[in-house]
Amino acid sequence: GTAQVTVTVDDGSGTPSSGLLSSILVAVNAVRAAGIEVIVQGPTVTDTTIAFTLNVTTGTNKPATIALIAPVLLAYVDALPVGTVLAVSNVIAQSYAAAPGAIASLENVLLNGGSTDVNPGATGVVKVTGGAAGMTIS
Repeated sequence: GTAQVTVTVDDGSGTPSSGLLSSILVAVNAVRAAGIEVIVQGPTVTDTTIAFTLNVTTGTNKPATIALIAPVLLAYVDALPVGTVLAVSNVIAQSYAAAPGAIASLENVLLNGGSTDVNPGATGVVKVTGGAAGMTIS
């Protein structure tokens, strides 16, 4: 019989190029065992929105703090490996780490309008819908 192996690849974009997928297929086929069929595919993308209320410490500039947090959150989500859950707790931790000492609290932290983690499944990735447009920090 023939066995099948599926390799899911993400380059951080959620939509790896056909050239990248082809080069990975060539590399895997060069070392695969006889009788093994290999499929190389991009991930299934789970679009996600992030929203929360930011309370800053006394004397801290709120817009400047948002400007620190937003790109860190986008980079964090984009770097999540295939099959990795986006946890509400990690959004909170990444926010605090992006602006040390500037955050008094975060309230109503929501992913896709809910307070639960986002699980993209074993062959999926989470991406913020529309990049920065998918984040609402107020």
